[in-house]
Amino acid sequence: MPTLTILAACASLTLFAASSMQSFNPNSPDPTPLVAPDSDDNYAHPELISDSSAIVPGKAFTLAIHFKIEGDWHLYHPSEDNPGMEPKVKWTLPEGIKAGKFQYPPPHQIDTPAGTEHVYEHDLVLLVDFEVAETVPLEQIFSIEAKLNWLCCREDQCRPEKATVKIDLPTAASSTPNRTEDFTRWRDAVRANERNADH
Repeated sequence: MPTLTILAACASLTLFAASSMQSFNPNSPDPTPLVAPDSDDNYAHPELISDSSAIVPGKAFTLAIHFKIEGDWHLYHPSEDNPGMEPKVKWTLPEGIKAGKFQYPPPHQIDTPAGTEHVYEHDLVLLVDFEVAETVPLEQIFSIEAKLNWLCCREDQCRPEKATVKIDLPTAASSTPNRTEDFTRWRDAVRANERNADH
């Protein structure tokens, strides 16, 4: 992939990330993840998935940002030698909720004219842990919104993309696990990536 193409795409991504992105705020407390219309022509499609049926005061929970990546396109790992930009996020959170950092699975290595790149093909799941204050009120619907932007590339071109994804969760005194097998697999992948980084 020509270096100039990547640099130009990164510059474009910086510009649109700085521009305004409208909120996606439906009135219904439907817990189904939602994506804003500005992502209709993306080649990578994110959604939010919760590991818990509800937000419990004082109890941490985890969200997965699951990107489904079309065809031969790929997203980037935050490696120092990568020419492309990894996913970035701006959260809109209810009071009493605090987001942690992205947790990545191991990337794949591909060789391009620009050198070896660390990327994700087909899909990418980023885990984010959330702290919950003891003072969070019960029997509420909490909306969590993520404004995402990233660089999506294939061998011959790169393009900046963005999406706004949202999930609504109730607050309650207790919760049940959600997608247990998936989250176990995704957490195992994060641990594998952390072990690789230590070597």
